[in-house]
Amino acid sequence: SLKGDWVMANRDFKEVKALEREVILLAGVSTIGGSGAVTSTNGSGFSVAKANTGIYNITLEDNYQKFLYIGCQLEEATEGSTDQYFAVVDSSAASSGTAVVKIDNGAGTLVEPDSGAKLHFFMVLKNSSVTWYGS
Repeated sequence: SLKGDWVMANRDFKEVKALEREVILLAGVSTIGGSGAVTSTNGSGFSVAKANTGIYNITLEDNYQKFLYIGCQLEEATEGSTDQYFAVVDSSAASSGTAVVKIDNGAGTLVEPDSGAKLHFFMVLKNSSVTWYGS
């Protein structure tokens, strides 16, 4: 489970059509400021914080059964910038309800995004322990 023993978020979710039961979609955008600090986040059900150089934690506010998908992209602060960044999501911390995003320069080095960059992310979560369709 992602957080705690009782695994189910208690919110008024809207219906999603899926073969999987209790699919929850969360999306957000965080703006990065000087020194890589998160200055603002749009979205609800989670918080985003800088953990270390080039590392950001997306922590869920509710309990979910598991991550089905997590995607992340970094929008450059300046249009036409030639900097190359890759946002890599590590969901190995999923048992704590946290997705770890690592900003990589493409050569394996963790780096701070430029001030004003935006971190976009999208998560598909399972809110039930009911088994996968067809399994």
